[in-house]
Amino acid sequence: MEETTVIADELGLKHPTDPKMNEVVVMITDFLLTADKGEGLVELARTIKMKDELLKERVIEKFEIERVYWERRNINWGIVSELEIPKEMARNISYIHDYYDIGQYDTFQNIKQ
Repeated sequence: MEETTVIADELGLKHPTDPKMNEVVVMITDFLLTADKGEGLVELARTIKMKDELLKERVIEKFEIERVYWERRNINWGIVSELEIPKEMARNISYIHDYYDIGQYDTFQNIKQ
């Protein structure tokens, strides 16, 4: 929070706050991925937002704080909307998401990893 507050101040933007408590809140990025681009592993930071949200000035301001945060770490940051995610892939991911840790299911308790 300290760093994003400094970044917001540098950019002349209001840092996100809790509307009820009027306190600064932690900013998050949806995904931090490690990818093999053929030249070694690289980290990619990605935030997910519906395309209609990308037209809102406040959303863009918060993204600018987030972008600068990752830029200072030399990590590629980008925005992903529903236009970049094939519906079939999203559906398949939703099917398997609940089974990320199959060890929690009785049926899979005896399987050796």
